[in-house]
Amino acid sequence: QIAVTEAVVYFMTDKYLLGWPVSGTENKFKTWTLRNIYHNSFVIDDEVYLWEWDGGLEKIIGDSIQVLPGGEAFAKTTIRILTPLDEAGGTLIAGTVQQGFATYDGAKAEFIQLSPKLKSLLTQGSLSNSLRLPNGNFAFSTVGVGMILTDSDYQILQVLDDKTGLGNNQITDVFLDRSGNLWASTYDGISWSEFPSPYSFYSEKLGLTGNSQGSFHYRDALYVYGFTGIYQLSESTLGDTRTQFQFRGDILADRTAITTLMPLDDQLLIGSNGGISTINPISGRSENDKTYAYKGTEILRRSRFRQDLY
Repeated sequence: QIAVTEAVVYFMTDKYLLGWPVSGTENKFKTWTLRNIYHNSFVIDDEVYLWEWDGGLEKIIGDSIQVLPGGEAFAKTTIRILTPLDEAGGTLIAGTVQQGFATYDGAKAEFIQLSPKLKSLLTQGSLSNSLRLPNGNFAFSTVGVGMILTDSDYQILQVLDDKTGLGNNQITDVFLDRSGNLWASTYDGISWSEFPSPYSFYSEKLGLTGNSQGSFHYRDALYVYGFTGIYQLSESTLGDTRTQFQFRGDILADRTAITTLMPLDDQLLIGSNGGISTINPISGRSENDKTYAYKGTEILRRSRFRQDLY
């Protein structure tokens, strides 16, 4: 690893930390011997923090490496990421391999209780880096499950992975540019993401197949219909791009091409190449079992003047 400050460039090897002065006449390295080969370095506000196994959270103070007060709490848990919790910078957040996230206020460490979903993702992937975004949210890059975006309380907002357009789920680093866009270095290249994006993209990777003809909301769910039938997504999961659309095989199970659709009280009026049907989308059954043989119906509309006329 390399850690760069205004005065010194630090090179971390398996056994040593080497410091090279940026300016001055002393053209030689300052050398510190490290405890073992398990260590990481971080630069925060032009100061160098270190983590060492059996040592914990440390800092270069003057010409020595010193364990910070309460830093021994990390002696047996690997710190992969270390970043300020807020703009004030008085508290740091550490991402560890063994125990998840912890805050450090300069005197003590407190480990954070994470949601089961975030715990599961971090178990599947290994943390590689993190960023505090301008709006206060976090971006956590992982080797295995892509990039996890959370709010300030560590609740998952979105996961960027190969299903949502990321080139690869193996992210080694993440960078926020001056326009607020996220750049991710992966095993097979670099991916760029506009964030926060005003759009969510749902495609075949998330369960939608064939050409979509239209969509509508009905009782807290989003329905998309087209040439391969009807698909449903719970409204509570909108924005979570890991959620799959579910094919409603109980509605026109033969994947009949649906060309038009309109909510009708507690039912749906469906126009398809098989005719016009009225179906309850909750149960998937037609309450009055009506199918009108108007094959090839393209458009359904309700009259503005008579509510019972279509």
